[in-house]
Amino acid sequence: MTGVARAAATPTATPTPAEDVNNVLSVNYYENGGGQVVVSNVSGSNLCANFYVVDETQEMKECCSCFVSDFGTRFITVPDLTSNSFLPTTNGLIAIISGTSTAGACGDPGKVTPAGELAASATHEDSSGLLTETSFNSGSLSDSKTALSSLESQCEDLETVGSGQGICTCGTGS
Repeated sequence: MTGVARAAATPTATPTPAEDVNNVLSVNYYENGGGQVVVSNVSGSNLCANFYVVDETQEMKECCSCFVSDFGTRFITVPDLTSNSFLPTTNGLIAIISGTSTAGACGDPGKVTPAGELAASATHEDSSGLLTETSFNSGSLSDSKTALSSLESQCEDLETVGSGQGICTCGTGS
């Protein structure tokens, strides 16, 4: 006798949604110490672009928090993000975490409340002078709270021991 065994379905609880931090993390590379980052905000509210600049050996070089108004655009050169480091760097990674803005100001990039979504792109100049533009890759922090914690901790260390070094500048725009 052949047949199909059937098991009673056990209902599962609907998971409680995690804090909505999808697409608040964006990453891109920089090379040869040049190029420009363009950050645009069409989120419906003012946001902060929290920058974390890491060299090719995965050591954080600089961090800063830059205000980007709703429907605003900020233009930041790679030297804005890398020229205030203890040791110069020409290649590495730029991570941006969008966060809340309080009264049109940004706080400490070592203490971020992720929120909103920023669009970002970067130009890259290779050793022959050829320029290319690439969008930042978006990601989610919902699966990687440790990544945010690590970036914040490294940034706080730079702020504490840096005597002003390790803090990038925000370029132009709003």
